[in-house]
Amino acid sequence: MNNKTNVGIFGLGNMGQAIFKLLQKNQVGQRLNFYVCSLGLKKIRGAVLLNSLNQLINQGDIIFLCIKPQDFYNLKPAAPNHKIFISIMAGVKIANIKKIVNSPKVIRLMPNLPLQVGRAVIAWFADEKKFSKNQLGFIKKTFMAFGYNFKVKTEADLNKITALSGSGPAYVFLFMDALIRSAINLGFSPARAQAIIYELLAGSLKYYKS
Repeated sequence: MNNKTNVGIFGLGNMGQAIFKLLQKNQVGQRLNFYVCSLGLKKIRGAVLLNSLNQLINQGDIIFLCIKPQDFYNLKPAAPNHKIFISIMAGVKIANIKKIVNSPKVIRLMPNLPLQVGRAVIAWFADEKKFSKNQLGFIKKTFMAFGYNFKVKTEADLNKITALSGSGPAYVFLFMDALIRSAINLGFSPARAQAIIYELLAGSLKYYKS
């Protein structure tokens, strides 16, 4: 990748917004220009607003696909190109993505909810032979801005991490809620109960990792 990289984001829901904000903040060692296409969006600060995936492909060096899978399948195939596409769409295989984006350079990325605070657990898969050394270096540096990341051995392994880290935060929140409710039942105020449990978990995790 060059010292200046054009980043396209197709779909600006919660995850698309998180990617946009994290890359704006981190810049991953390069000057990044942003282009966004999202249904219903009229204005955006810090990016050029475009109207279609084809416009993103024309402008971007690397394009994040952050739309719903059912919306993706409604797209018409793009003209052949060699841009880099990074998909966070659950369940849409690389072979199917290639049919629409018409590029051999496709990566599947599975982040979880804490991506929104820059602390995601992220698994990714790609055929690395399709990318140059510089491109892979830039991609890996980009993923570091999102949280803990690692490459899985097969595309099918993404289903495993989706079940584990994708669903994991819900179980953590359920456990936290049960502890907070218990603290309230013991007579602590809701604010005090939350503080106790937050610090309990943070301290326990730090101790466990020491």
